[in-house]
Amino acid sequence: GHAGAGGGAGSATEVQPVPELTAENIGSVCGDGTAIGLCAIALLDGERTPDMTEAREAQLRTLDGLAHRRRGDTSVRLAWLDATCHDNFPASFDISDADLPTMVVLSPSKSRYAKLMGTFTVEGMSRFINAVTAGRASTTAFERLPALDESIDCETTLRGAAKAAALEAGAEEDEDMGDIMAEILEEERQRQAALQAELEAAGAGGAPGSTGSGAAGAGAGAPKKPKEEMSELERLEDELEECGAHDLLCAARREKQLKAIEKRRALEEKLQEIADKKKKKKKKAKKTAA
Repeated sequence: GHAGAGGGAGSATEVQPVPELTAENIGSVCGDGTAIGLCAIALLDGERTPDMTEAREAQLRTLDGLAHRRRGDTSVRLAWLDATCHDNFPASFDISDADLPTMVVLSPSKSRYAKLMGTFTVEGMSRFINAVTAGRASTTAFERLPALDESIDCETTLRGAAKAAALEAGAEEDEDMGDIMAEILEEERQRQAALQAELEAAGAGGAPGSTGSGAAGAGAGAPKKPKEEMSELERLEDELEECGAHDLLCAARREKQLKAIEKRRALEEKLQEIADKKKKKKKKAKKTAA
């Protein structure tokens, strides 16, 4: 008998269940092609809903039936993959969620693959594998076997529409964040330019009595933070001028500074709000997944 090929004791009729393809075993099941001829991978929807779980269990029974029919044939290794969890894998072979369940047969040594033409049945898949081994099926080249990310937990990962929605929300928030940061930088640049122009107009020294309020604001005794350690808001507050009663130029500058402080404060609140929203969304996504 072919029992030796199965690596187990007992007769050749004893067929092991078809293994799930993982980051750990992908090399041995579908390795570099030196010791392995072809590997046939069934791509299934791993969604954990009761309906989908029931359908998947039926598909796995079909695969075990296929393994039983092909027992003794060591030229083709069989495995199955949770294709909605590791969605980079089917995408590499131009397969979408709508195509599941399906099968790809890969030749690691030739870097070519064939997609199932026919039904996801013992008969349909057996015919397909025979066609590939006989060289009658059309094949397509692939660059390399896609890696499976072992950090993904298929029990809790978001799939399909839920995953797409979460990614879209994340991208929109990142875009908003980018726009806000660009706005901040542009405002800061304009503020610096205006301040520079005013200083030059005032002959660099400024009017008497228009000292920066650092000392006045902080109280003479309080040790002052070095500028590079200040937040943007603290720096604006530190630079706020104290003006004499009749110094109209200084008063106009102070008015501008107060507006900048107000704007900055509102902006920081907005940024905090966005950060909080992101945290909440992440928590919600985790809960939904669980």
